[in-house]
Amino acid sequence: MRSTLVMGLAAVLLALAGVWGARMVRADVREDRAVGDPADYGPLSALEYAAGVTAARKQVASSEARLTSATAILGAAACGRSDHNVKVLLIGRFPHAEVLPTPGGRSGPVTAALLAVDPATGKVCRVSAGIGTRHPYRHAADLMPVLDPSRG
Repeated sequence: MRSTLVMGLAAVLLALAGVWGARMVRADVREDRAVGDPADYGPLSALEYAAGVTAARKQVASSEARLTSATAILGAAACGRSDHNVKVLLIGRFPHAEVLPTPGGRSGPVTAALLAVDPATGKVCRVSAGIGTRHPYRHAADLMPVLDPSRG
């Protein structure tokens, strides 16, 4: 009888410790600016949002871009292993990139980068550049609070 009571009490204490630990981990994630605010995720899951942020950070670092907008949506799979891709649209100034003219096409400084990211691997599998005026994706996840915390 006494051993059953001790085992029951130990199980309750262990369960309480597990619940407390899970709440603490959840609180840490909520306060981590690198993860972002779930309100900014829009239509993306946390994993998809993180893949979009990582791809955007790498693109900004490699091109020394100054962003005015960074949004992400889900789109049909253009590449990778997943059945869908995270499509990231970065708008701003890309000082080291320029589009060369094609026959009958326009040329000029790059004002947008469009990335297709495989959410399963986090790898960018397609990059394209845009010139001219661009508008952020509508109903999209906002990546700017994480990429530029001063604006979040």
